[in-house]
Amino acid sequence: MLTQDPPTQPSSDPHAARKGARPLDDTVCWFEGRWTPLADAKVSIMTHSFLYGTAVFEGIRAYWNSDDEQLYLLKAQNERKAGQLDAAIASLRKGLELDPKAPGANLLLAQMNVDTGKLDEAIAAVKADVAADPTNKERNANFLLGLGSNAYKAGVASKKPEDFQKAIKLLQGSDEINPSANAKFFLAVSAYQALAPSLQQGKSWKCADARSAEALLTLVSANMPGGGSVSPEAAGQIMSAVPQAQQYIDAQSKRLCK
Repeated sequence: MLTQDPPTQPSSDPHAARKGARPLDDTVCWFEGRWTPLADAKVSIMTHSFLYGTAVFEGIRAYWNSDDEQLYLLKAQNERKAGQLDAAIASLRKGLELDPKAPGANLLLAQMNVDTGKLDEAIAAVKADVAADPTNKERNANFLLGLGSNAYKAGVASKKPEDFQKAIKLLQGSDEINPSANAKFFLAVSAYQALAPSLQQGKSWKCADARSAEALLTLVSANMPGGGSVSPEAAGQIMSAVPQAQQYIDAQSKRLCK
């Protein structure tokens, strides 16, 4: 039976049900080819850098351009430190024209695009890195997964739908590069979190709002089955709310979208 009242919502915090799972607020780092809890990222006291002090040396290809007389990657690093992100992005792009496989350059470009709110360009940079070296696929998917998880946590703190929308875009990029249960789970949860406040305002919707709600609910339905293993209880709570939300959105769409 269709109802004009907004559906009730299950708990909006999926982490309460994640029995035995690592809390989202634990710090992780990229260590020896995989994402690792920071507490477990340890090196031996016999490591060369400790014994002989080689950790004080750092090297990065800077790519001298004789026409412009510039070291573009070094220039980009200096511009970034000075807070000149747009200039740093332009310098990185010129450096990547010289060597599309420059180690770390595309991921640095992606991070700076995220910092300046250019999510589509950030995802494109990560995909370009995979295209240049397919062995980076898992690493780069995890890079976007980490950015998406941070955006999700920002949304939980701010309660702003735009933060969840940011998470959705980054997590979709991660799942497109290398599908994973984690990306699908947090993509579905982010979509649900973005949708839930909107459902409470359904009586003031316009047709575009109903269409947007429908798209978010589709993301939940499409991704939670593949990501539910991350937190079965939270997935069950959210999926149990989908039929009622679908009825409500369908009713509003029929009323508003003639």
